[in-house]
Amino acid sequence: MKIMIAGLLLLSCQLVRAQTFDEWFRQKATQLKYLRQQIAALQLYEQVTSKGYALVKEAVQGIAVIKTGDINLHSGYFSSLRMVKPGIGQQALDIANIQERIIVIVQGMRGKFVAGDLFFSGLLEACKGDMDLLKVLTTDGGAQLRDDQRLAAIAAVQMRMEQRLRDAVTARNVILEMQLNGGL
Repeated sequence: MKIMIAGLLLLSCQLVRAQTFDEWFRQKATQLKYLRQQIAALQLYEQVTSKGYALVKEAVQGIAVIKTGDINLHSGYFSSLRMVKPGIGQQALDIANIQERIIVIVQGMRGKFVAGDLFFSGLLEACKGDMDLLKVLTTDGGAQLRDDQRLAAIAAVQMRMEQRLRDAVTARNVILEMQLNGGL
């Protein structure tokens, strides 16, 4: 029985590693041998690490190039929003002509009726505000808008100016009619 247990123990044991003869009697030479192995392993590790760092550096440079290109695209887009396209100028001229017609009507009606003078001065102030807005909309760097937004804002200014022209003509006609009928 004892032999059987001893045999099972021997079969179940794995190989163990203890110090070798060289480690006991040639310690300096053995230590140098192990150090050479460690140096070789570290040199291999250094090569692998250097390649890894080189790959990371290339990847970071690639990301920087992509990022710079993306920033340039966005900057170009936002810069283009500040630029007024050449075709927009004609609408501005049409609006300026409407304002000139309003000014002519107002100058012809000055002093004819006190309430009319108040109405026409308010009309001119509103026109001035819209012309200031139009200047911002049609000047490079004035407003940062897409073309459709810029055109919509200019169209709104034009509609207001046309309405003011109609109001000025109506007020002029009413005042002149009142003068003819002797109401003033």
